[in-house]
Amino acid sequence: EIKLLRKVLLELKEFTTQHGKASFFLFQFLLLSSLIYANYSLGLEEWADAHKKTFDHFLRHVAIYFIPYFGTLLGYYWLVEKSFKRISLKVVLVAVFAVSIMAFNEYFYLHTTVIKESFYPYVAYLIHLCANNLVSFLTYMLPIVIYWFLKHKKQQPLYGFSMTHFSPKLYFILLGIMIPIVAIASFDSSFTAYYPRYKDYGTMEYFDLPEWLGVIVFEICYGIDFVSTEVYFRGFLVLGMLELFGPAAVFSMVSIYCVVHFGKPFGECVSSIFGGYILGVITWYTRSIYGGVIIHLGIAWLMELFAFWQK
Repeated sequence: EIKLLRKVLLELKEFTTQHGKASFFLFQFLLLSSLIYANYSLGLEEWADAHKKTFDHFLRHVAIYFIPYFGTLLGYYWLVEKSFKRISLKVVLVAVFAVSIMAFNEYFYLHTTVIKESFYPYVAYLIHLCANNLVSFLTYMLPIVIYWFLKHKKQQPLYGFSMTHFSPKLYFILLGIMIPIVAIASFDSSFTAYYPRYKDYGTMEYFDLPEWLGVIVFEICYGIDFVSTEVYFRGFLVLGMLELFGPAAVFSMVSIYCVVHFGKPFGECVSSIFGGYILGVITWYTRSIYGGVIIHLGIAWLMELFAFWQK
């Protein structure tokens, strides 16, 4: 176990020293700090979520994702590579396409309308929670699979779906390390205000079914959403962008990964920067997202478990 952890630390050190510079890390720190302040103090996320079910809602999310994503690319090429030769119309268009996938996932609402019109409110709530997670799998996967089919089908398996350098033992060790950390975090009021994501509004009582069944159904759907998240962030944004962006793909992914956590507790948003970087570097070396799926899904369910325990 110690050897495996040491291997990860060495890979993190190697990637950081080979592909990063202090000036760039300061740049990214200032960029993300500004955005985090704008969100938690000035309501950036509330601004982006205004005018839901309109095209303006989609455009606002494109903006708040594109700024950190492309801004990190520019900072990397300026401070690390000392050249903007990688920047082209193609790079800009691909970056817009990449963030538009996530913005469209935030914007998509068709299933919401259908569910609200078809079920009583207390029944619709749980169905809507589950549907959100299942629909996100489609909104992420469909454009990613199309892009892979057109660009990289002959070069690599679908982004990160590779077992070649995957060792599950390491990731379960890392997940075990997270157990006491999540346990301590569960005592924070902001944590229990947000988790568990499952909420009881009488759905299972309406169907005369045991409550634990509703929990299991929701948590399965909740887990599926984290699989699609790994495919998008570590698969598509890292492995799908390596050829075009180079090492900057990892750092840009970290920035947008931080922003997507704006609706969550402050501590979780900040920790996502470090977690995203670790998972990004692991994906860089292993060319696999399976480890990220284990860690991400495991932490998500641990948060649910400890939140249920607190309540």
